[in-house]
Amino acid sequence: MKLKYSFPMLALFVASLASANSEVFEQLDSNQDAFVSQEEAAQLPILTEVWAELDTDQDGLLSQTEFMNLEISGMPEDSENSEVAE
Repeated sequence: MKLKYSFPMLALFVASLASANSEVFEQLDSNQDAFVSQEEAAQLPILTEVWAELDTDQDGLLSQTEFMNLEISGMPEDSENSEVAE
């Protein structure tokens, strides 16, 4: 089964994920220092499971850029069965 995405639909999907992820990041960042600590991340158990993958600079904090990688990993990875229609 091949899934076809139009570019505008795909862009809207990615934008909505980014917006939702941004809101989650802001809620997790309880001290508003623009980073999510491991203590703050404990509110969302999935973060503790993937912490080492997300904390790419190994500083013990997630920046918003690092946190956004969580949404990208939720995107379909099977490029063989999906294609972008222009």
